[in-house]
Amino acid sequence: MKTKGWHFGTLRREAGLSQIELAHLAGYKTAYIISRIENDLCDIPEDKLEVFAKILGVSVWDLLIPRSDPLKR
Repeated sequence: MKTKGWHFGTLRREAGLSQIELAHLAGYKTAYIISRIENDLCDIPEDKLEVFAKILGVSVWDLLIPRSDPLKR
């Protein structure tokens, strides 16, 4: 089963962004939080859900619900 972290990383890669690029666009100085999210060590901070969704070009719902098939949304 795919995890939320795997899903988040997939969305980031599909957007063509590195971890540090996404972090900077979201207002972070380092990629630490992005790495932690992708490794399922923490959830996406609630105050950044809309920010990440906008940057990645998806809805907040898309961030929260991992897809079962990486080729389908």
